[in-house]
Amino acid sequence: LYVSSGDWKNHCGAIRSAAREVSRKSRAARRRAKRLVKGARAPLDRMRIVRDDVLRNIRPAGPSFLDLPVTRLSAPDRTLADRYGHPADRALLLAEMLDAVGFDPEIILASRDTTDYERFSRPQRDIPQLKHFSYPLVAVRHKGLTYYLNGGDQYDDLGVTALDKAPAVTLRGKPVTVSAPEEMRDRRRNEWTIC
Repeated sequence: LYVSSGDWKNHCGAIRSAAREVSRKSRAARRRAKRLVKGARAPLDRMRIVRDDVLRNIRPAGPSFLDLPVTRLSAPDRTLADRYGHPADRALLLAEMLDAVGFDPEIILASRDTTDYERFSRPQRDIPQLKHFSYPLVAVRHKGLTYYLNGGDQYDDLGVTALDKAPAVTLRGKPVTVSAPEEMRDRRRNEWTIC
């Protein structure tokens, strides 16, 4: 039995507003990003440099951002100075730094449920269970491909994510599916019937 008074658009809108508010004055993060990519001309090189810097130097720590009031998101400059943050804080920092070097990043909230088993996942989407979409994933579109940049580590190829095929929701409340391009998929689903 699923019961909820939640609404994806309201929930995501509150997160979007809080993220915008804390990111308004992120001068140090923006300066760092520009300094890191100085001399790197290729867009994918700039993307990788910024992603790797955040994943190497900002350690994951703290409770889920969903366990805190939405107003408790950290400003990207604070996360950079502290050198740690929960996944939402790290995603905000990564998005701010990518924006500073010319990309248009989008943060989506992804489910960690990649089983693609509709019987269980659909009710959690249709009757909002706010912790269902618990992982803030940074996506950047470039030349028709979507690169997911924080769903793994700095050793992954750009765009590879363990959350491929996971249901997600944009910060505008629109349901989407994480979908890495075929050439960036690091796993496959096969069905086997053994008789």
